[in-house]
Amino acid sequence: WLLESNHRPSFLIDEVHPLPGGPHTRAEINKLFAEEKRGASANANSKWGRPCRCSLHPSVHEHQLCAADVACKLPAVQGALQIVSKARSGDGNVEEWADGTLYQLF
Repeated sequence: WLLESNHRPSFLIDEVHPLPGGPHTRAEINKLFAEEKRGASANANSKWGRPCRCSLHPSVHEHQLCAADVACKLPAVQGALQIVSKARSGDGNVEEWADGTLYQLF
């Protein structure tokens, strides 16, 4: 399986989208972040759907969950960690380590 083919493969399960209605002036961007900060709730640590200035995109953007990444990366990483956990604990024999994962023993 090819999970990513780009210059920066990662374990991220999100994708970035420029904010709609752009380009925005600096004053509009500052107002947007001020409003977001005032409206922060218990979900303040989540980046989903909120304006962001991180280095993943050159302009102000928002992060959205990527269904393709969740469908591919999550089971791949979970399965790999499950196999490593079984290997470290000595549970079962080698032929059973991949049971319950998407991996197949060759």
